[in-house]
Amino acid sequence: MILIQHNSDNEDALDEPRAEYSVNKRDWVCSCLFMSSRLLPCRHVFYLRKALNYENVIPTQLLNPRWLISTLRSKNDVVEFSGESFAMAPVMQEPNVVWDSNRKFREASAVTKTINEHLSGLGMREYKTAIRALHNIATLFKHGQFDVILDASEQRLECHGGELFGDTEFADALSENDSNSVVNEASAGVLEGADISHSVQPT
Repeated sequence: MILIQHNSDNEDALDEPRAEYSVNKRDWVCSCLFMSSRLLPCRHVFYLRKALNYENVIPTQLLNPRWLISTLRSKNDVVEFSGESFAMAPVMQEPNVVWDSNRKFREASAVTKTINEHLSGLGMREYKTAIRALHNIATLFKHGQFDVILDASEQRLECHGGELFGDTEFADALSENDSNSVVNEASAGVLEGADISHSVQPT
């Protein structure tokens, strides 16, 4: 084992001031950062070999295997993993899994976004009517009266021939006045005749 210490005050020196490195003569491995990180012979090794009258060329058996052509040509043994643990398969949705609040918020936002986009394109008179209807719906939602809205919607569908419309078909089948009347009828079913704060206990 040979110790080398840097004593130069030159600002262009490659080594840190007062840094000390150790070189093992058996395998010519130096403790400097260059050789530790790149696994290549450093200038300290070449300096010592020259000072000790060794050949400047480092024997290949002393080089790290990663730099040898024989390593590249050799057949690498690939570790085989069991296919079962790493198999690719589609993720099946579990219908009975309870959604967390974040999932519920994302799903609800996708629905309300379509409403917001439609409202932004209405005229001011229609917009005020629609906002008033949404306030009524918000009151129903606040007190958990979701079935009232569904019942009123189903009754309105029966008036249009009893056909079950999809989301877009239902919007096309009902005019704006019909849509407002559905909301107003649903709201009236809860709000009319009694104060909602007394008839429904907030949860």
